[in-house]
Amino acid sequence: YVYMGVVLSLISESIPSDLRTSQEFRNVLFDCIGEFIELASSEAMEVTEKRGKKLISAQFLLQALEDLGFKHLIPELQKAAADQKEAASIKRSKKKKNKITEEEMREMLEEQQRLFQAAREQYTGQ
Repeated sequence: YVYMGVVLSLISESIPSDLRTSQEFRNVLFDCIGEFIELASSEAMEVTEKRGKKLISAQFLLQALEDLGFKHLIPELQKAAADQKEAASIKRSKKKKNKITEEEMREMLEEQQRLFQAAREQYTGQ
């Protein structure tokens, strides 16, 4: 369900550096994470269906977590969702800025050909 490397990093960040974790601890934790994801997803699916929707949104997941008794997690999750949304928006705008039109591409190719021709002429002494 979850990338083990990410979970292991989170574990190491959350405990003192002089502590280690057993394989049994990690296995049980991975099982717990999987169960939590299944529970939250299932509840979010129910919230979505009750509202007559076909897409499970972050809003429905947050409602599901509240229904499951995890209301205390919601403010931090809302902040994380907002941060992620902003990062995605920045990434999209950077992608748009990096798009080159066909006209720009043609002009760049023509300029490249002129530069190659000038270099050939200079090299051959013409």
